[in-house]
Amino acid sequence: MSYIGNQPVLNTSEFREEFAVTSTNGQTVFNTGGFTASSDSATLEVLRNGVLLGTADYSLGSDASTVTLANAAVNGDIIVIKGRRELTNGVQVTEFRYEETIANNATTVTPNYTMVPAYTDVFLNGIRLAKGNNGVTADYSISSNTVSFTTNPVNGDLVQIISREAATSIYGDSFASTSEVQGIYTTATTAKATNANQLTSVTAISGYSLADLSVGDYVTGEGILVGTTVSAISGTTITLYHPDGDALSSSMTDLSGDPVSFYNSTKALSAGTVAGGLCRAWVNFNGMGTVAIRAAYNVSSIEDRGTGFYRITFANAMPDINYCVQATSGINRNASSSNRSIGLYGTGDTTYESNMSTTDFSLSIMNSNAGDADQDVVCAAVFR
Repeated sequence: MSYIGNQPVLNTSEFREEFAVTSTNGQTVFNTGGFTASSDSATLEVLRNGVLLGTADYSLGSDASTVTLANAAVNGDIIVIKGRRELTNGVQVTEFRYEETIANNATTVTPNYTMVPAYTDVFLNGIRLAKGNNGVTADYSISSNTVSFTTNPVNGDLVQIISREAATSIYGDSFASTSEVQGIYTTATTAKATNANQLTSVTAISGYSLADLSVGDYVTGEGILVGTTVSAISGTTITLYHPDGDALSSSMTDLSGDPVSFYNSTKALSAGTVAGGLCRAWVNFNGMGTVAIRAAYNVSSIEDRGTGFYRITFANAMPDINYCVQATSGINRNASSSNRSIGLYGTGDTTYESNMSTTDFSLSIMNSNAGDADQDVVCAAVFR
């Protein structure tokens, strides 16, 4: 995941405090620095001389920091208290805890949640059992969400299972995907004479789907006022909303199948998904001698088609040929024909569009006497 600005620093989700009991009269209350985000003892582990205590052996105060033992610790005892926060700087840590007292000579234990074996610890009467890693004989196995013991416990034994899921970022569902940044492209008509806030016959362009549209999406297109959003969706009819009233401009008569785009409005943008997404492609290249790209976004190659002629090929195709190209080039102020122009290249006055495809477009540079001219600095940007 990429971020706009500084990436959050992910802090540890576990905290540990240790107390050496010196009181000859015993000690039941231990004041910690506060381990949990809420008063939830399920996120605590309390160990007495290395033995994990059951939840009935201690309680957590409403201040989420005071731990009180049911049976007082005595002089020489070591009390270790470990706690976790469910949420730490954007990382979700989900932890489950299950306790069961063995009865009826049970040889297996099945908790009421789905375990992740790699992140599960099993304790028997407070002693952590071996998982069997690094050549150590395993004390238990996990299969079909059931713990089976190598040596069967006996009635009255306390089994404790602590399982955690791998930490996951809570930001994932908040950021727009690349496709959401780029939008959903359609064509549409409108019956403005009867409804100035409605698109009709909305048809998704190939590769896009109306099923991805949502109420609240922003809408852009010819004659659609800036700030317009979707207020209702019914088949191929989209109802629009604009805070100032009519969403369709007073000068528009009908879209007549013109392009309309929809953009998600509920998710934030990350640098990884925006990354030039508003400018769909750009390039800075050397147009003299052996042409070469200096820097680019979404441009895979430049072709030298002759003096002053260049073909720019996209790495990822445009959704249609209705994009906008802005281009510029350097000039030689010491030359007699220093005035130069750059534009889209075509074979005649009416064929410029034929050289704009979804995969590439061509540029032409000419000097003031109508002669073709190469240029060392050529830049172009594409918007859609």
